[in-house]
Amino acid sequence: MENEENKYQININKPVPSDQEINQFKNFNRVMQQYKRRTGHRKMQPNFLQRMNRYIPVLILAIIVLIMVFIFRLVNEKKNNGQTAPSPKIETPVQE
Repeated sequence: MENEENKYQININKPVPSDQEINQFKNFNRVMQQYKRRTGHRKMQPNFLQRMNRYIPVLILAIIVLIMVFIFRLVNEKKNNGQTAPSPKIETPVQE
């Protein structure tokens, strides 16, 4: 039972690191090199919105053009609905 209680070693009064030990870990370039080696430094894949960002202006332009065509057709139909040009009368000779 006593062995189970002392399973973990807890350092209550941990010694303060020296300036040399602290300066050893201040080299940011070395830390970055270690990180790149361990992670493989893969390029992050862009998320869906970043990939779609180049298509959004084209999509907006297409929607605007479709709306304009639809409105133009509606206005044209309303103008021409009751005002059709009269067709010329063609007289045909009557044979007796």
